[in-house]
Amino acid sequence: MIVDGFWPVFGYGCLGGFLAEFLKLYRFRENFSAITYLRSVPYWIVTAGMVIIGGFVATFYGIEMVNAPLAVNIGASAPLILSTLANTVPVIAKPRKAPAQIRASLSFVELKPDPVGFWEIVRGV
Repeated sequence: MIVDGFWPVFGYGCLGGFLAEFLKLYRFRENFSAITYLRSVPYWIVTAGMVIIGGFVATFYGIEMVNAPLAVNIGASAPLILSTLANTVPVIAKPRKAPAQIRASLSFVELKPDPVGFWEIVRGV
């Protein structure tokens, strides 16, 4: 099924985010210590936020002629995508110096003014 436009892709992405969060809740089904955790308001705020972020991440991949199962998959993968981006440290390249051999070969080069002069040649004087 192909969907087109911001809102349908966003909706399918949110569906994927919801399914991922529902799977997390399903894993808690026999963990009685998690009951107090599940009753906290911050948990549900973060859960709703991840569902919404799943919709936005799906729209970042495109909103024209998008395969609906792909949008659901991207929405479900949003927490993984975001945690990978957050844990990635950018590598800053250090400027490299020219090797000593190249520096030595360029040391004799000097820019001297032409004795005739460039503008005299151009003007034909």
